[in-house]
Amino acid sequence: MAEVETFVGGIHSRPFSAELNAAFLPAGLEWDYGGKLTAFAVQAEQALGWTINGPDMSVWQGEVDFDVLGAKANFAILRYAYGNSYMDPNLAKYYRGLADRNVPVMAYHYLKPGKSWQTHADTMASLLRDYPAVHAWGDLEESGGLAKQELDSWSFKYWSRLETAIEQMVGCYTSPGFLNKAMGLTSWLKWRPLWDAHWTTLANPILPLEWATPGKPWTLWQWTSKGSGADWGVKSTYIDLNRFNGDAAAFEKTYKVKPANVGATPPPPPPPPPDPEPEPVGVKYRVTVNTLNVRSGPGTKYPDVGDLHAGDEITATAFSAPVEGWVEFRPGEWCCVVYGGRWYVEKV
Repeated sequence: MAEVETFVGGIHSRPFSAELNAAFLPAGLEWDYGGKLTAFAVQAEQALGWTINGPDMSVWQGEVDFDVLGAKANFAILRYAYGNSYMDPNLAKYYRGLADRNVPVMAYHYLKPGKSWQTHADTMASLLRDYPAVHAWGDLEESGGLAKQELDSWSFKYWSRLETAIEQMVGCYTSPGFLNKAMGLTSWLKWRPLWDAHWTTLANPILPLEWATPGKPWTLWQWTSKGSGADWGVKSTYIDLNRFNGDAAAFEKTYKVKPANVGATPPPPPPPPPDPEPEPVGVKYRVTVNTLNVRSGPGTKYPDVGDLHAGDEITATAFSAPVEGWVEFRPGEWCCVVYGGRWYVEKV
């Protein structure tokens, strides 16, 4: 039977499992469950050069302004599936919006251990064929009530079946607090890439023992669940934000695709077309706007000495070349006849 997810939307980046949330609460560690973007966090990001960043997204983000998101994200991670066979309702729309803007897409699957690992793997493999991603991740934040060895066995079977189907290593999203308690050390998971969930203002994340013990690095770091949705162009108040452990060159080497919005400076706008020069001195003009200021010299820095009105006619006696479009029609009386390509007079 397919899972049904109750969607309320509007505020949260997404609902995290109770087990994952509980894992962020142990005393003595700066988990910063609120995940607020503080001045310290910004300084740490700049100091350590976490230059490749992107959000993870699901139906909980609601409507998206892809012009805003596409101009900001270096990559994005989309939720493809939830449990056995529930496809994220916004997957197709989000995928298309990002692909149209050349933002690399990664995929994650929210796992429901205890349900069918075969159906889990087959569902994700099918979605990855329909929506190819640069990398796939299993989201392991629930135990499903399984004991440590049972969760280890269930996870291993899921990972093995999916990796065989897509012929690619699948990474693991988890947190140190959850994995250390729910599954402990394994003989196989440490060899997969780690997407570490550690919401903190620390300069580096704390890793699950599975990776920390052999000294394996993290690949992605979900460092907050409280990014500003508006800043990233999504309707939800908050959005999860992630860092890649490396620069643009490392990202391209890892995923065989360049991150978006790196090293490309938008071309400067073309210069405005030059204003056409007014007719030579001695030509008559008729004012075509309701009111045209008259100044004592050729420019707005000169005092206002009166006005001309629609239908008034003037004869140019002098033309100020350095200041565009100003003509003198009586001694000490100047008006602007053309500016920014717009004429305020017509030839009589």
